[in-house]
Amino acid sequence: MIGGEYQGDDSSCEGDPCGVGFDEPGTCCIEGSQCMQLTHAACEFKYGGRYMGAVSCEDNPCAPTCSGDLNADGAVDVQDILDVISGFGVSYGVDDLLTVISDFCCTT
Repeated sequence: MIGGEYQGDDSSCEGDPCGVGFDEPGTCCIEGSQCMQLTHAACEFKYGGRYMGAVSCEDNPCAPTCSGDLNADGAVDVQDILDVISGFGVSYGVDDLLTVISDFCCTT
């Protein structure tokens, strides 16, 4: 359940009668990095995007992030894997290795 209050079968959510805020326009990140101004409902349910709220697209909120970029060189590459291997058990663990693998080839 998302929130709100049951209004009866075949009732309309137009005008946001449940007070959930799905009719509020805001920034939506679609397909990773595309930024659009949409309502909360359209963002999440029609486009499958990530609703960011009252954030401007000019601030680039949909820019990809590369959490696996452990050496902060702007790319997740072999060097990040080597860094994990060399520091495994001391600075890095299994979760770090999995993050690098899942973000491999990500660039900012």
